[in-house]
Amino acid sequence: MMRTLRFLLVCSLIAAGTAFAQDWKGKATLSGTVTDPSGKAIDGATVNLTFVELKVGTSAKTNGKGEWQAKNVANGVWAVKITKDGFDPKEFEVEVGGQMKNPHLDTKPTPAGSPGSNAALAEADKQARALLAEKKYAEARAIYQDLLAKNPSAARLHVGVAQTYYAENQFAQAAEELKLYLDTDKQDTQLWGFYAVMNAQAGNADEALRVLTEIPASVMKESVDLQDCGFTLLRAKKPADAVKFFELAVTRFPNEAGNYFYRGLSEAQIAQAEKPGSAESKAFIEKAKADLTKYLEMAPAGAPEAAQAKKILESIK
Repeated sequence: MMRTLRFLLVCSLIAAGTAFAQDWKGKATLSGTVTDPSGKAIDGATVNLTFVELKVGTSAKTNGKGEWQAKNVANGVWAVKITKDGFDPKEFEVEVGGQMKNPHLDTKPTPAGSPGSNAALAEADKQARALLAEKKYAEARAIYQDLLAKNPSAARLHVGVAQTYYAENQFAQAAEELKLYLDTDKQDTQLWGFYAVMNAQAGNADEALRVLTEIPASVMKESVDLQDCGFTLLRAKKPADAVKFFELAVTRFPNEAGNYFYRGLSEAQIAQAEKPGSAESKAFIEKAKADLTKYLEMAPAGAPEAAQAKKILESIK
């Protein structure tokens, strides 16, 4: 469910109003960067944020770098509306909390009057989204494909097509469609993360790892995409592929205890798959011991994986 909600934030055009009160206060931070399709920062754009549950919220303005920030916001679903003279409004929803603790949103409003920016396109997207909510994925896909045929320069519509395939667990097709958009926007690191996860789910671990490795460490804000790829491969009983993602997660996020646990779990499974007593098996057992011990040293009291880590350590003495 969380993955679906994160995917929705990059392609939703759902409208929402904005009110102002203090009930939306919390401990999270919402931020973003607003640029035109060429990547040029948009200064002075208004970002209205509505806490959907209570219909209240706050607002922010972009600076000269196109950046904006709203601190102390509550966990939950937020409606985001970005407006600027000369550009069509940009509207979507994002869930704060869980895996998306402090979301950073990269947004590219379309210049008013440009192909694919009119109200008819937005209305068609709304219809497609309603069909998605009814799980009528093929019908929603047909709308997006028709929009693309009429507006071939509106490459972001491929994201909508990708979402329909993703909802049907057709991960290879979803990744292929998403790539068609990403080829036009190399800087959308959040969607590159989704693309990597789709490839892992489609069984293309090498492509997933290539993409995540190429995202600069300074840009990768959280380890969720690395973990999702690793989890997918562990469930597919491919620990030798999974461990590569957890190795990168440990490298990028060395202060996250969980990454050591899952790397250790992968290493223990690799050792089990090797010939008992072989040099390879012994080497991975030692790696698993080191990682699981590190996890127990770092994990807070009562951590849910602690009991499992201890059980694995006991079994590989």
